[in-house]
Amino acid sequence: MEHATWQHKLRCLSAYVALPYDYRDVLPTVNIPTTLLIGARSQLYNAEWQQRLTTLLPNAHSIILPTSGHAVPMDAPVAFYKVLKEFLNA
Repeated sequence: MEHATWQHKLRCLSAYVALPYDYRDVLPTVNIPTTLLIGARSQLYNAEWQQRLTTLLPNAHSIILPTSGHAVPMDAPVAFYKVLKEFLNA
């Protein structure tokens, strides 16, 4: 646990718990195209609640990846690449 990477992760987690990370009031002002990739097996965030973000973001849609957990690029790398490529080409 003394490795620098691990220490960085611990600091990030501490900040996440201690600081006010509630951006719901600002989301309606974000008008850029947004694609939410949702890992249906995420143990960190419930997929249904994640989908509700699309109602707060004016130009958003969501894609649920049924076999992915929270770390979509690692859990479903091919699906992540396909969605990213499609998003960038749009």
